[in-house]
Amino acid sequence: MRWLIGIFAVVNVAAQAADPLSPSTSPSVDERLRRLEQNQEQLQRELDAKDARIKELERQVHEAQAMTAPSAAITSVTPNSAAGKSRLANESTRVRPRKSMADEQDASPRPGNAPLDPYYSGFMQIAGSNSWIKLGGYVKLDMIYDTTRIGDLNKFVTNSVPVAGEPEFGSDSEFGIHAKQTQISLEFRSSSPLSPLRIYYQNDFFNNSKTTTSMDYLLAHFYGQVDNLIAGHTFSTFMDPDAIPDTLDFAGPGATPIIRQPQVRYIIPLKPGAMHIALALEQSKSDFSNIPSGSTGRNSLPDFVAQWRWEGALGHIQIAALVRELSYENTSTSRTEYNTTGYGYRASGVLNIANSDNLFLAVVGGEGIGRYIIDLPFGSAAVVAADGTLNALRADGAVAAYEHHWHQQWRSTFSYSYLKLDSQPVQGPFAFKESEYVQGNLIWAPTKTFSVGAEYLHGRREALSGASGNDSRVQMSLRYALVR
Repeated sequence: MRWLIGIFAVVNVAAQAADPLSPSTSPSVDERLRRLEQNQEQLQRELDAKDARIKELERQVHEAQAMTAPSAAITSVTPNSAAGKSRLANESTRVRPRKSMADEQDASPRPGNAPLDPYYSGFMQIAGSNSWIKLGGYVKLDMIYDTTRIGDLNKFVTNSVPVAGEPEFGSDSEFGIHAKQTQISLEFRSSSPLSPLRIYYQNDFFNNSKTTTSMDYLLAHFYGQVDNLIAGHTFSTFMDPDAIPDTLDFAGPGATPIIRQPQVRYIIPLKPGAMHIALALEQSKSDFSNIPSGSTGRNSLPDFVAQWRWEGALGHIQIAALVRELSYENTSTSRTEYNTTGYGYRASGVLNIANSDNLFLAVVGGEGIGRYIIDLPFGSAAVVAADGTLNALRADGAVAAYEHHWHQQWRSTFSYSYLKLDSQPVQGPFAFKESEYVQGNLIWAPTKTFSVGAEYLHGRREALSGASGNDSRVQMSLRYALVR
């Protein structure tokens, strides 16, 4: 009997040693509970991973079905579904959408019609069709106070700041209210066996904008895109709409290229969703300051624009180049034609920083780029010399800006811009020489559809004669977005 009791004792000791929760090892109750919780958490993580894998496999199956049976899939999906999204775009973008008072990002063409919003918020399917439509836009009211009267009462363009010797120099302060930035947009997307189609329309009311507050219709965008071919009226390929700082003032920093014009553009993906180049033929336009009497500007060739762009988790970099022919014809004598070549470059980028902050940097330069820079007055591309020859003018500029989010509902942008133009004496003593632009704002957006902000702007302009002038502006804006 003793030997049997001994055997049971040995077996019991061995069992207790093998069981980490055995009382003989003397773990505390808290320790045993902790071990059980760890085991439970590990099991939950494994279950979550398996659920995620199942959902991903289901998504792939749905997309495969949509691609192999287009007619059946299109009628049974919405833009919010995986299959629906795969039919409305060929690519995705890694650009981080930013809150903005102007919404330049929404209007920009992208490779493969990639949507900035992958959920297609606000789109409605047109009954009985393979198409979706979105009505967008916003109402924006601007209240403006200037310390002195400048040439553009509605946008802060520093080339319109009067300098010593000009009639408006030293004038009193001025106040105005307008709603000219109010926009209406219409976006149409359609799936087809060929390739997704996008048509985008937008207008504002800034026509004849400098001296009146009347809301005169101005077409901003109207273009179509199939896959990577864009045709119509939209931002120049020389621009970078994703690198425009968020300002209440519609003009923005003076050294920024902001121009919308007719064009045909083709995008060549080098690495889908990350890198591409774009080539474009765009509308040409003569912008000379002193064409002789009896002469007229000529647009004999389109402007040629090329762009290289990289997008990633850290932000994006874009480099654009421009070549254009500048020419005029003397019709009063023997119809002699004079011409020269203009060229320019722009490098820009945005660095994504924690908490949705953004750092903007850009440089621009070239000869004969004139109208492509927002702060250069008309006639800044070239001048006609005494012997009739056409000389392109050199321009250089830079922009730096920082966007900071104080809170989910509060944000600010601070920016600085410098621009210089090598004007010639033949243009007169008040020809543009250089300008500086300083801006800072505070914007409160308690909802997706309502924003209100205050902004301070200061601009300085120097003329060829050395005379200078400056203006400070305080602007308050209220904005109601239609769809968010």
